[in-house]
Parts: sequence; structure tokens; C-alpha cells
Amino acid sequence: MNDRLYLLAIRFKPATSPPHRTGGCLEGGPSIIPLARDCKRPIAGIPHRRVSSVDMLLSTAEDLAAFVSELQKESDRGLALVGAALIDEKLKETLRAFFVEGKVASKLLDQGNGTLGSMSTRIDLCNVLGLLDDYERREIDLLRKIRNEFAHSIHGLTFKSGRVAGLCSSLTSELPADGDYPLTDPRFRYTNATVCIILRVYHRPDWVALERRKVKSWVDNDATKWQSLERDTPPPGISPVMAIGRLRRRDPRAD
Repeated sequence: MNDRLYLLAIRFKPATSPPHRTGGCLEGGPSIIPLARDCKRPIAGIPHRRVSSVDMLLSTAEDLAAFVSELQKESDRGLALVGAALIDEKLKETLRAFFVEGKVASKLLDQGNGTLGSMSTRIDLCNVLGLLDDYERREIDLLRKIRNEFAHSIHGLTFKSGRVAGLCSSLTSELPADGDYPLTDPRFRYTNATVCIILRVYHRPDWVALERRKVKSWVDNDATKWQSLERDTPPPGISPVMAIGRLRRRDPRAD
């Protein structure tokens, strides 16, 4: 295939469905199907759940399809860590695409102990800068908390563990309304939310780069320049004026 643009469709495949030639998935899990951009409907015979609003190259769609397929084969710990890691990387690259280019941006984003070194900080900053909407912020923050539960547990934790299951039940990404899907299964809900968020933010850095910040001068340099009131009196009508300097002693002989 060439570099034609494609849309992504998400297909939730019931356990009884045969694997499609584009790649199978675990029972009850989501899979990604690349569709031609000019298709008005899905490929014949393939039900789909949603189509992303961002066009992408077929090669990107195939990469994401492979990622989701591998993601579902991960252990519970691996699923939580790997899924959140890709989202975190997209947040970092979204901020990099928005910041003024230069060493300061790299210092903030790339140093492990830098100001923006944590996923939590990047989530909040992307939101207050308008780079994530409120739904995305809440959902990603829940995924982060679930990731942390696994990251900070030595062993034995699963998606059915109390704290993790409770967090997964709070995820609000849309679930399939028809079909035999384990909608209450915490692992299914986590996988569903991860895929939904990845689809939304995968190309966010590319769009944000169109609005990259540039250094702007807000005050003229002459506004903070030392001047002599004897030579450079304030223009008429400009008031008040702040003057900082030394008072000149008056010569008593001048009286």
C-alpha cells in the first residue's frame, strides 16, 4: 500500500467471532481495522464501534493495530504499565510541540527530575493549556493511578484486586452497547479506555505543533531604560511616571 490517508475504526469482537485477517484479539477485546479514507461505510461484514476524527497513514494504523494486539497479550501488570507509557509519551510530545523551541523545553521535559518529569504534572499542564479536554484529563489520570498501583506493588496484584477494580469502574470511555462483552470486567474496561485515549492523543502533537508558541516581546525595551529627566522628559499626557534615582543636592549659592 502507498501513503494514502486512512481512518481508524475500532471493532469490538465477541468471543464467538472468528479472527479477521487483519489480526485477531483476545476474547472480548478491541481490535483496530484500517479503513480507506474515502469509504463511507466499514468493510463489508465487519462491525465497528467508532471511527477516530483524525486521519492517519495506513502504516500508522497498522502500527497501532499491532500495538493493541500485543497489549492484550500482556500480563495485568504489563498491560497497565505499557498502555500508560505510550499515553505519557504522547503527552510529553504534545507539550514539546506547543512550547517555544529550544534548550529550556528540553530541560523541562527530558530531565527525569525536571519540572515536568512526572505524568501527573504533564496531564495537568496539558489540560490548563487547552491541549487536553476535561474528559481526557480525568480518564488519563485514572489510567495513571491504575498504573501506579501496579508499579508500586511487588507481586500478586491483578485487575480484580479491590483498589484497581474500583478505579477501573470509574473509567468513563464509551463501552460497546451490543454484543456479548465483559463490560464490568476491570481488565476489559482498562483496555477499552487505553485504546480510546491513544486514538484521541496519538496525533495530538502534530495538531498542536500548528499552534506552537513563539517568543513575544510584551514591553518595549525603552520602557525600562535609564533616562535623564533633564534631557528626556515624559511625553505630555503620560501620568503617572515612576522615577528612580539620586536626588541632586541643591547648591545654596544658587539662592
